[in-house]
Amino acid sequence: MKASRKSLFVLITFILLVISLIFGIVFGAVKLPFANVLKTLISAFMGSDKGTVSSKIVIDLRVPRVLLALMVGGGLSVSGVAVQALFRNPLAEPYLLGISGGAAFGASLFTLLGVLGLTLPPFIGLAGFAFVFSLLSVFVVYRIALVRGTIPGERLLLAGIALSFLFSAFTAFFLYLTVTERPQLLFWLLGGFSRARWSTFYSLAPIVVIGSFLLFTHWRELNAFLLGEEEALSIGVPVERVKKTLLVLVALITGASVSAAGIIGFIGLMVPHISRRLVGGDHRILIAESFLMGGLLLILCDLIARTVLSPVEIPVGIVTSFLGVPFFLWLLRRRSFT
Repeated sequence: MKASRKSLFVLITFILLVISLIFGIVFGAVKLPFANVLKTLISAFMGSDKGTVSSKIVIDLRVPRVLLALMVGGGLSVSGVAVQALFRNPLAEPYLLGISGGAAFGASLFTLLGVLGLTLPPFIGLAGFAFVFSLLSVFVVYRIALVRGTIPGERLLLAGIALSFLFSAFTAFFLYLTVTERPQLLFWLLGGFSRARWSTFYSLAPIVVIGSFLLFTHWRELNAFLLGEEEALSIGVPVERVKKTLLVLVALITGASVSAAGIIGFIGLMVPHISRRLVGGDHRILIAESFLMGGLLLILCDLIARTVLSPVEIPVGIVTSFLGVPFFLWLLRRRSFT
């Protein structure tokens, strides 16, 4: 595929992403005229915001919500790109490998410990718990799937799904141990952006942006991993060190994303395949395209979640599952990485 064509697809995706951001700000449970939304955004940018109702809806709720969806969608997508290349498995992604489930369990455990009144170290917050358990899930799945130095794709996938069910069972068990925190625990299980605020975005954005950039800097190694670990070693790639580095980055991005939005599955599965169809398998451009495409898709899913049954809001994780399960079954039939 020509470089000019790849660049064109990236540009089109970027334009569609900008349009989706506008749609996400304009549309919602409360109907606001486009002119009012535009006026509110201009007033906020100029520093003349007067704290009107439309300003509170647009600036305080919708803008951080769509930006958070962009970060979570982009982060989960580039994480999916990385694990699919690392394990040479087209079905690998943070949700199916149990990484998201581990992060949600960590967030739920943090919540439960707070309810029980236990004193927690000040330097380990909710996001820290999510990261630790997402990293733990990566290690456990990796060790279970490893057979004589190789990782069979089916074994990896089954280990991830089993661990994901285990973590979900623990999180569901926590629901019966507390009443006051049940909505929050359900939030970790179902995922969504109903609690999106500027503070959440400011906490998540640096982790996702820096983590995604660091994944991008390893695009040569990711390309080499597609050839197999032995071939990667033969061309000078320090396989074990790079693998550990990339898995830590994936766990960090996934843990931070889950701590902000709960479990949102299948974005990391669908987007890399869609992006690969558009721009090919070279990770130098695939990672950038996947970040943009992931943000675009999750913003649209969130828009569906909060408008299709308005004023009732559907958890975004349910919407992505409706899209992702058929996609997953289709991939099972194809079993092709192209």
